[in-house]
Amino acid sequence: MALTIEKGGAPPFGLLQVAETIGGADWQPTRMVLGETLAELMAEIPKAMCEPSELALLLRRSDELADLEIVSRSWFEDDPQIARAVRQARGGNRAKLATFLLQGAMARRRDKWVEIILRTALWMHEATDADDLCWRELTLVAKALTDGRDMTEIGLMRDIALRTIDVINETER
Repeated sequence: MALTIEKGGAPPFGLLQVAETIGGADWQPTRMVLGETLAELMAEIPKAMCEPSELALLLRRSDELADLEIVSRSWFEDDPQIARAVRQARGGNRAKLATFLLQGAMARRRDKWVEIILRTALWMHEATDADDLCWRELTLVAKALTDGRDMTEIGLMRDIALRTIDVINETER
């Protein structure tokens, strides 16, 4: 809602109806400051998870987070530049193409993925069973992306690149 209002638009009517129905008619949208939100979540993460060897393992295996199985299915790049690169590499090695995307076009969209992953971590953190969800791991992935970590070292990002290739190839058929 905050982004829509900043752009001079009105929130979607359906959203306003839902807000009114659930007692949120007085909501005042504010834009989330990503750096502050990331710092707040990082403050709650056990130091042991931030140890270099633990962090490297977590990032490498971040594509295996069970809590993301359904959510991450919709995480892929829908961009003409990336689609062109995938089409040009038709029949090539998927792993090499994923690396190419992660080091090029997707690296330039790093901020987009930080926001998506951080918002998902925050949503999980605020959930009723937050301790049972992978918000800590997602927060560490968002921090690694923010810090400029090589995206090819992050399993979740590799998974997104591979899903992007699959989605583009499916739509081409």
